[in-house]
Amino acid sequence: MLKRFFLFGFLALLVPTMTACDSEGDGDGNGNGGGGGNNGNGTLTATADGSSFQSELVVFTFESGVLAISGITNADGSDGSTQRQILLTVPNAAVGTFNIGPSSAGTQAIYVNAQSTDPTEIAMNTYTANFILGSGQIVINELSASGASGTFSFTGANTSGGTAQVTNGQFDVTN
Repeated sequence: MLKRFFLFGFLALLVPTMTACDSEGDGDGNGNGGGGGNNGNGTLTATADGSSFQSELVVFTFESGVLAISGITNADGSDGSTQRQILLTVPNAAVGTFNIGPSSAGTQAIYVNAQSTDPTEIAMNTYTANFILGSGQIVINELSASGASGTFSFTGANTSGGTAQVTNGQFDVTN
């Protein structure tokens, strides 16, 4: 139950970044699209709210200049009742530094911590850094139609006033 709910939640977050995309990519690494989606090739690691985060499932897309990367821990639900996700989105992506905050509409980072002690009850804590809440930075070191690498850190906030720190983030994804 948790697995289906969490993966559905991931798709709900990722699909809006892909809806304006065509399936034929011709990306050149300068924010000009291409790449398509990727499931499972690469890594996304960080320290999330004080705990080590090592993705088991990585999804990558670079279409119409929008870079979206998601890493999920415990994707199959086999390791207890907690699943976590980090999602990074950068519009007009290119090699460089992208700040997350009031002057960065579109660039965002999200940390989700979903816990379930019963298949019918899920406690989902979502912490967002975007132009309204939180702050942070995504650095893209390499970017092409077939992959991306870089670093990130952010402080995500939720509407209840809670925060979560995500530090030492690194991603390296390929098609």
